[in-house]
Amino acid sequence: MKLKSFSLSALAAGVVFLAVGLIVPLVKMIGISSDNANVGIIGGADSPTFGFVVFRLMNGWPFCCVLIGVSLILTALFCLVFSKHVKQNCTVKTFIYSLSLSAITALGAVCVLLWGTIVAFNDTEKYPFTYPLSVVGGMLCFFVFAVLAVIYCRERKKRWSAKGLVIDVLAGTVCLPTFFFCFSCLSEIFV
Repeated sequence: MKLKSFSLSALAAGVVFLAVGLIVPLVKMIGISSDNANVGIIGGADSPTFGFVVFRLMNGWPFCCVLIGVSLILTALFCLVFSKHVKQNCTVKTFIYSLSLSAITALGAVCVLLWGTIVAFNDTEKYPFTYPLSVVGGMLCFFVFAVLAVIYCRERKKRWSAKGLVIDVLAGTVCLPTFFFCFSCLSEIFV
């Protein structure tokens, strides 16, 4: 019963996040066009304008809301449709560890990409704080990933199931883009 109520709550939260991520940029676009009647954007309500509002004016946060919503909806629907398999093969701990592995992988990837971008453009002196932080952050993420992987394997051994392993991998994979883009948006604030 807890799984069903949790899944329904996650589904409702996912719908809310998805709606916010889609509606807020539309409201922003309407506000921009009504505030400045002289704005002559040809095709001002099309997808390039929507993308401009989402990624430039709002720094990608509505897209993060959409990704969070999609991740929650997919996870909730999976748990509702395959509740028998989830109850038999998964635990809350393994699910949390798989999401943690996904999050730390995404954070490490953001650190590596940030480091690689700084090195590729030879801008180490331009980013005296960000450069060493990206290197240390990437190494720390690698260490935490290794520790979490060992903990996950120990926890999975207690209740071994190939189906459970597949479900955990799927959950982590579904949430990986969400974590990556959210961390990427956060890094834009600090860089």
